[in-house]
Amino acid sequence: FMFIFNTQILLIGISDTFHLVLTIVSATVASMMFAAATQGFFIAKSRIHENLILLLVTFTLFRPGYWMDMLYPPFEEVPATEFGRLVEEAPRNGNLRVWVEGMSLEGQDISKGVLLPLGEKAGNARERLGAIGLTTMALGDQVQVAAVRFGSQAEKLGLEQGYNIVRIELPSGERPDKEWMYIPAFALIALVWAMQKPRQRRREAERTAGRSRA
Repeated sequence: FMFIFNTQILLIGISDTFHLVLTIVSATVASMMFAAATQGFFIAKSRIHENLILLLVTFTLFRPGYWMDMLYPPFEEVPATEFGRLVEEAPRNGNLRVWVEGMSLEGQDISKGVLLPLGEKAGNARERLGAIGLTTMALGDQVQVAAVRFGSQAEKLGLEQGYNIVRIELPSGERPDKEWMYIPAFALIALVWAMQKPRQRRREAERTAGRSRA
């Protein structure tokens, strides 16, 4: 299931050879740590807290973006009042990530994110939205969907008349690569190794002593 959250495991979005090697190594180590945690043995028999650490390492290596997103959010929120300006300024064939709320025709409360495809540049925001079958109007600090043309892209996105665009999300600026989270993950592996090493030595010493007595 980790493939759903980290498509790099499927070698999607790999930028160069180093990135490929890093992805393969991290996925391999993550699988080994998961096996060690489920078997209850790393270099010695693991204690409960050591198994939990290894599971945490597994998750981090498979899904480093989870922690990076907590530290550096991938999107910044912009008030809906900026909607018209952002539609006009968006590049050709650009997209705009918006959150809408409202009640569907079936009477269900809806709150969801929609990625609006803006297509070609136009003279103004109204014309550009009209090309995808969407008409909006400003209402205070929100923007309301005034009309959705039948069979249009806007309708296919599930937008309906009366929905409110409550906020917009824009990609954040430069963020550290999520692969930096591998460093604390490998540090935790080293910690578990250090905790288990004395027990491994004692076990080997006991085995040696047993063979000597035999």
